[in-house]
Amino acid sequence: MDSLNEAIRTSQLLVDELPDDPIRRPIWLVNHGIYLHEKCQRYKDADLDTSLSALDEALRSGKEALRRRPPGNTRFQLRSLSLLGVWCTTKLSMTKELDLGAEGLDYLTSAYELSQVLDGEKQVILKNIAHIHEVYYQILKQKLSLKEAEEHLSKAIFYATEAVNMTPEDHLELGEYHKNLAALLSTQCHDSGTRGEPYKLAKNHYLAAADAIRATPLVRIPAAMQAGIFHWQDDELEEADRLLHLAVDLILQLNPRQMSTEDLRQTLRAVSGVAGIATSISIATGKSGTHALQILERAHCITAGLFVDQKSDISELRAAHPELAQQLDDIRTRLSHLPNQQQNSGKFFEVRDLQQSLLSELSAVESEIKKRPGFEHFQEVPGEEEFKALAREGPIVSINTSVVRSDAIIVTCDDIKVLPLPELTHSDLENKLSLLSDSGNVARRNAVPRRRANGKGNVNEVLAWLWKTTVKPILDATELTASKRIWWITTGLAGRAPLHAAGYHTNGSTENTMSRVISSYVSSFKVLRFSRGRSASTVLDNMLLVSVSSNLPSFRKIDTSREIKVAEDIFGDTLTHLPDPEPEVVLKNIPNHSITHFACHGFARVNDPSSNGLVLVKNGRAVTLTVSDIEKVSHKAGAIAYLSACSTAEQSDMKLMDEAVHLANSFQIAGYQHVIGTLWGADDRAAGEVAGSFYTKLLAERGSDRENRKTFDVATALHYAILEYKNSAKNDISVLEWGPFIHIGT
Repeated sequence: MDSLNEAIRTSQLLVDELPDDPIRRPIWLVNHGIYLHEKCQRYKDADLDTSLSALDEALRSGKEALRRRPPGNTRFQLRSLSLLGVWCTTKLSMTKELDLGAEGLDYLTSAYELSQVLDGEKQVILKNIAHIHEVYYQILKQKLSLKEAEEHLSKAIFYATEAVNMTPEDHLELGEYHKNLAALLSTQCHDSGTRGEPYKLAKNHYLAAADAIRATPLVRIPAAMQAGIFHWQDDELEEADRLLHLAVDLILQLNPRQMSTEDLRQTLRAVSGVAGIATSISIATGKSGTHALQILERAHCITAGLFVDQKSDISELRAAHPELAQQLDDIRTRLSHLPNQQQNSGKFFEVRDLQQSLLSELSAVESEIKKRPGFEHFQEVPGEEEFKALAREGPIVSINTSVVRSDAIIVTCDDIKVLPLPELTHSDLENKLSLLSDSGNVARRNAVPRRRANGKGNVNEVLAWLWKTTVKPILDATELTASKRIWWITTGLAGRAPLHAAGYHTNGSTENTMSRVISSYVSSFKVLRFSRGRSASTVLDNMLLVSVSSNLPSFRKIDTSREIKVAEDIFGDTLTHLPDPEPEVVLKNIPNHSITHFACHGFARVNDPSSNGLVLVKNGRAVTLTVSDIEKVSHKAGAIAYLSACSTAEQSDMKLMDEAVHLANSFQIAGYQHVIGTLWGADDRAAGEVAGSFYTKLLAERGSDRENRKTFDVATALHYAILEYKNSAKNDISVLEWGPFIHIGT
């Protein structure tokens, strides 16, 4: 996004500086419009107003460029007409104003007529005409104008077919044309409810797109995933497995290291679901649990993996090869400083070039490290023995759900086994979790309250269903250690499931997760390995308490007095309390404290998880400490981050479920071994009671001497604090109050 903003800024400057240049101004107006349209696409899901504003400006630039086109430059005219047609189509899809479709078709028809004269690439224009008919179809189908919608779908398929047929086999865009046609044919097949000729054609075109070696990964990955699903539906499992392995391999060709975090997440939204489907099909073909886990580790939580690679412990490398360790450490340090250099210097392109140079150096050093005996798999996906070693303190259960199937991969120190979960279907899980999210996100610490949509009984039914279909079968098949601890790793929709709260919670019932195990969550084995390798504070010697209870405009006042009192009683003069602070002050203080506790409002945005955050105060106004802010933090010895606010561990973006982006995971990547977060809105009273009980239990055995404040089992302290609150609650929907609190970490 930084590079896009820089391109928009630069093109605007050039447009402004060339008001009367008949040759260069139209060219830069078109370029400016292209960048603005890209901005529109970036913000379309997250910020509709910003997106439409950028699109309107793009249309204005394009129309002015067309009016000012250089005399006799017919090719420039064709390009401008084609782009205006595309931009009108985008606005049509966003506003549903059908007149925009007619305008877009006029532009594209004129462009196609010019392409006949110029012998231009007609297939590009045909592709765009097909897309505008596809958007018409979608809008008219929503309006229940089904006959008219069907006519537009037929036209879309016709033009998309023409684009494929007239494109040479070695053309760079042929793969995209195959994918577009396949998607239209799939829609036709879905509408008809049959597996006739459109089904066969869609399958073949997806396969052609997946195997189009000149196409970009963003074309081939979703095509391979869809082709794999077609082959799975036809019981052609080996070919389905090949295609999904291809999709996973292609993810690495996206060059994630070269992108900013925001750009990478935007890119990964386009290939959502690959990890889960690839794992499901791998299991269906009879491959091992270890193989399935390695697929997940490669294609799941890619962003977190990059952060971990930059911060992971290299003490073993330092002991064996100090010079290589020092080179690696120096490059990591220089890379970590680049975001501030870019922000403060304004020299975007110089900093970007430096980044590319440092990344090349990093790759060279890593290659050199892997040549050394014992380091052949440095920072790579764990193997079977390392998976099992990570389960020495208790079993680790990876739950994978997809449209194909659902399974648990259970890892103990002795074994890795796959447990099918046939009653856990993707569609059922989606329906159940939407109910739980709607019901849970009505709370005083939620900065964006959501209406309670359903009755309390339904929530209990969801938790009973989750117990029956998922947690009970897993626990019945899993050998626990004496600690009764278990770690949950999830993919896809399962990332929103309150596995720790599953079961029946009537008085005296032991048919629930809380009665059988002490739960922790972690996003991946790689992140768990990272956290356990960090040197956390050996004593809980100080706390940073961040509280916000001011009556901010549009926010409900919350009561943080219970948490403040407990913190003062336990930590005394080692407590740093920041009431109503600015984000900058908080970020400055975080590295100096082993415990950081937030008691404030929180929120999770549906389509922009990087901006999820905690509500702080600046100049009397609400401001946000975001996921992006925390991702820049590096805490050398963080012990506990307690996020006593709403939705701090909620995965809100359905297209980034495989990335597990939320505040709690960001704090873990920042260096905290233990993070306490919330899966949905936190009830104000419950937040205070659970937090107070947690700290009391955590430090119950400490002496008066500060050196005796030994680190207690954080997960156990939270478990019993929640149980205490749960058992004291009298109403049968108290699960909405105690259920959101979870432990993430080691």
